[in-house]
Amino acid sequence: MAVVRALEERGGVGTGIGSAAPAVILVLALALRILAATAPDPTFYPDEVFQVLEQAHRLAFNYGFTPWEFEWGARNWALPGAVGGLLWALDAVGLGRPEAYQPIVTGAAILMSLTLVASVRRLASALAGAEAGLIAALAVALSPACVYAAQKITPEVWGGYALVGALALSLESSRREAILAGVLAGVAVGLRVHYAPALIAPFWMVLRGPGGWRAALAPTLAGAVTVAAFGALDWLTWGAPFASSVNLVWYNLGLGVADFFGRQGPSVYVIALGVSGPLAVVAALQWRSAWPPLACAALVVGVHLGIGHKEPRFIFAAHPLIAAAFAVAAVRMASVTRVMLAGMVAASIAVLAWDAASPEAGQRGQRYRDANAAFRIARLDSDFKALALAWTGVYNTPAYYGLHLDAPLLDFPLIGVQPAIPAGVTHVLADRDFPALLDFVPVRDFPTAQLRKRIVISPDAPTPEATRRLPLRFDPQRGLVNLRRTPEQPADPGR
Repeated sequence: MAVVRALEERGGVGTGIGSAAPAVILVLALALRILAATAPDPTFYPDEVFQVLEQAHRLAFNYGFTPWEFEWGARNWALPGAVGGLLWALDAVGLGRPEAYQPIVTGAAILMSLTLVASVRRLASALAGAEAGLIAALAVALSPACVYAAQKITPEVWGGYALVGALALSLESSRREAILAGVLAGVAVGLRVHYAPALIAPFWMVLRGPGGWRAALAPTLAGAVTVAAFGALDWLTWGAPFASSVNLVWYNLGLGVADFFGRQGPSVYVIALGVSGPLAVVAALQWRSAWPPLACAALVVGVHLGIGHKEPRFIFAAHPLIAAAFAVAAVRMASVTRVMLAGMVAASIAVLAWDAASPEAGQRGQRYRDANAAFRIARLDSDFKALALAWTGVYNTPAYYGLHLDAPLLDFPLIGVQPAIPAGVTHVLADRDFPALLDFVPVRDFPTAQLRKRIVISPDAPTPEATRRLPLRFDPQRGLVNLRRTPEQPADPGR
């Protein structure tokens, strides 16, 4: 309730909007997102690195791992290209090292995430007034899903920002904002085609406006041109318009790539909604007022329910949309607004606190942080020539985006065996409980890993050959194949 009272004192909830309240919420959102970025991420997923950051590094510095999607034209280059351009510019001004560019890239992502707070405020305000806008902004500022997503640059997240922005602007009456809504809708589709059905809601809002179908022409054209730009980028990089979307759909559905990762039931998304689930139920009670964002969220979730392989990150856009719908419902149900708002705040804070206190919650994120720190130590060692990974594998590391040396990074499937590590390998990153390795001694311990160094380093030892292809390979005849799997390993490649 402290947050609610603070807003009230500034002319917020229950008393009309005050000039300071939106700024207070933005500062709160920024603080939470910065704190989350300094701790292990409980929602970390390797695609954040290998589908965007690693490809950006490869583009800017001409070396890095290539996942199968970028071998077979199943990803658009828009996001990696944008981040790659930033890395190139940072390198040009002397900031081309991980200690400099990693916090800058993360900081840029966090700043971009604040646009989501502004978008939901604008969306809810247009539907139910300034008070609803404040509640929506507060809900997104505190939303665990939105807090953790802030440091990520992925199609699901940034496409979600564009989708919410498109819906918010579609409620405005000016031609310029309608055109911008069309552009954002095109960005949402270009980044994640699965969000396309959700655009029915903003398109319908424009049609319902004073200009009718004539008013919808300009934003529709703007959206089409934007989508065409993504198609042109595919043409430039993969040789055919929209090749990445067509290939991805064919590989997943026609060649069974999605089934490689298993098929899950609807409960995955019920659990993934977390705090947003009860908020959606409240919003549904005021469907007549809250339907635009709620319908949009339902379409996001509904489309992904129809896909066998399910992951919480796929429905990210539903969280801010539900927050906006909840805010609209809350002000319509004035008698229980305070109770609902207090419950939302308490639930969000409880989830964030639990994740911060639970070692298991951020285990994968901790592995990534440990690998990033170990890579820095190895890179700065004058004896460094090559690094072997004797643990859960390259997928839980920052790869060359973190190592930033054009040197071998070897991925070993070392499960209960004594590996034959090439003589040219100077450093090994192993699990904390991995058995002692002949000729290597520990040099630094981390919560989940241990960096080891070769005792005697021969300057004449040949540098080992290493592939820049990842263990998960695509074959048109067999689909996906995990080359790292051994009889002792589980089926999940840690991807």
